[in-house]
Amino acid sequence: MKTGLQFEKEFFNKVKGTLPIKGKYYRDGTRPLENVAKSEDCMVIYKTGLDGEIQKGYITINVYIPDIDFDGRKTKDIGRCEIIESALDAFAENLFISGYMIEREGTIQTYKVYETDEHFVHLELKYNYLSI
Repeated sequence: MKTGLQFEKEFFNKVKGTLPIKGKYYRDGTRPLENVAKSEDCMVIYKTGLDGEIQKGYITINVYIPDIDFDGRKTKDIGRCEIIESALDAFAENLFISGYMIEREGTIQTYKVYETDEHFVHLELKYNYLSI
């Protein structure tokens, strides 16, 4: 059986270096505060899972994109968000990890982070892992 952090590490290692981001890759809870709203970073998050002969769970991949100045206010960088959405789509379509059945859970979307001047592109992956 694998643990949540083991699943997170495997997916982190798979995505690291594959996206056209301008920042760095982080695992859940490790993105430095000084990067918030300043750096285009990718975060891989283990959400939840169920044990059994087939372990089932969810992994989230979020790419944070700083807002841009437009007409005197901060707004979503639509161009960068579209590029990252397309890159995450290609990543999800081509993702293969031995022993896993992986599928996208929902549509890749961009959300506003209300506490900061940034948005994030969100990919949710559902996996089944044969643990025997």
